[in-house]
Amino acid sequence: MPPTGPGTRDTVAAQLQRDAMAATRDGLLSQTVEAVGDDGTITIRGRRLANFGSCSYLGLWGREELKRAAIEGIEEFGVHFSSSRLYASLPYYPQLEDRLGRIFDGAHGIATGTTTLGHLSALPSIIADEDAILIDRQAHSSLRLAASVLAARRVPIRTVEHADLADLEEAVADLSPSHQKIWYVADGVYSMFGDRGPNAEVIDLLDDHPQLHAYIDDAHGFAWAGRHGRGVAVEDRALHPRLVLALSFAKAFGATGGAIVAADPVIAQQVAFRGGPLMFGGPIQTADLAAAVAAADLLLSDAHEELRARIEAQIDLVIDRARAHGLVLTSTDRTPIWFVETGSFDRGREVGRRMVEAGFWVNLSSFPVVPMGRAGIRFTNTLAQSDDQIDRLLETLAAAVADVGGGRVIDLTDAEAGVDGGAEAARRS
Repeated sequence: MPPTGPGTRDTVAAQLQRDAMAATRDGLLSQTVEAVGDDGTITIRGRRLANFGSCSYLGLWGREELKRAAIEGIEEFGVHFSSSRLYASLPYYPQLEDRLGRIFDGAHGIATGTTTLGHLSALPSIIADEDAILIDRQAHSSLRLAASVLAARRVPIRTVEHADLADLEEAVADLSPSHQKIWYVADGVYSMFGDRGPNAEVIDLLDDHPQLHAYIDDAHGFAWAGRHGRGVAVEDRALHPRLVLALSFAKAFGATGGAIVAADPVIAQQVAFRGGPLMFGGPIQTADLAAAVAAADLLLSDAHEELRARIEAQIDLVIDRARAHGLVLTSTDRTPIWFVETGSFDRGREVGRRMVEAGFWVNLSSFPVVPMGRAGIRFTNTLAQSDDQIDRLLETLAAAVADVGGGRVIDLTDAEAGVDGGAEAARRS
């Protein structure tokens, strides 16, 4: 827990600013990318780095189908169609939403400018003053931002322990007598530690508790996991009538923007016609809309299964090679997001500096994006990377963590127990 007391907020904010400035000077934060290579590399400060900070898990950012669609869209409709969608919009919107419906077996999709704007459109539209919200302790900050709008309407909001089904059920039992609906708000994949929420179990709870509804932000699970890329939250299942999904097009999907998807057409209509950012905000840009349609076509094609198999094999490779190099991962849930704890920010900064010196771009992460005292190095795997790049990254990272100290590197004779122990520690935190 962060420290409390008079003046603490200002003191912590000042320290965070000093830390951020130091990391920026070291070339770890707020850097400008000068070039992007086809071989999974980026160039920063003239140095070519293997990019392990990308969320484009399937590597679709450079796929020819998406690039051609973006260019053709601009040539036909111009760079920007300047109108609120309430009045008029490009034909890519219905095309994209039709494809979202096919990906989710007849569910209803509403495209949004970003996932955050989707939250701000959806949650205040579908949650009534008589309802209550239960939000996972580690839910993304964008979900908390949208919840703050409801807090201003005096909708009760209670934090439940991270991925704790017993705590969730207890809270549902407490609130059921006094509230019409109870909304559980959480992530499908948690974007820092890479752990999965108990998504299948939560969906099963919807059948046990008629007042319970779920709103899951599957930004980091969409497009790479599940049939047709429908994500980690539902995998190969149909959408539950009381489940609403928020998606991102800016991660594995390969475009930008987001979407809200629901099986219930009434919920989709509420979001479309009541969501302030959708009604009064600007549109998704032409190139992004066109690229998103092409990405959706790719997910619906046979090619997606091959991409899905490749990313899943790559995830297994990371777990295997981390074990071989004696490196403890905070979570070994099968996602493309990984975290190695260093404890203090300064140790994380030193590890990050050494990784850049060795030719690897990774993400230094500390409070407030992770709990205080749990700073570390976040990295991702994408299909733009080779198996050799992944192995060299893990070998280099293990050596850096061991040398700097404060991290968790284990004896190779106990590697399997150590890696799994790291995952269990993440679940208990």
